[in-house]
Amino acid sequence: MENYARTASGRICNNRFHLLFEIRDGRIHAVREYLDTLHAEDALLDGWTGRPD
Repeated sequence: MENYARTASGRICNNRFHLLFEIRDGRIHAVREYLDTLHAEDALLDGWTGRPD
């Protein structure tokens, strides 16, 4: 899957991700999401240094 978004600061977050569904007894037991977290951090947290005091 792929997402595309523009942040409030104008940066583009275009990331590919994968959803892994674990099925047990014909039902969804767990879902795991895999993505490029470094890209997401770079796009979404640009200049963020942590929580302000």
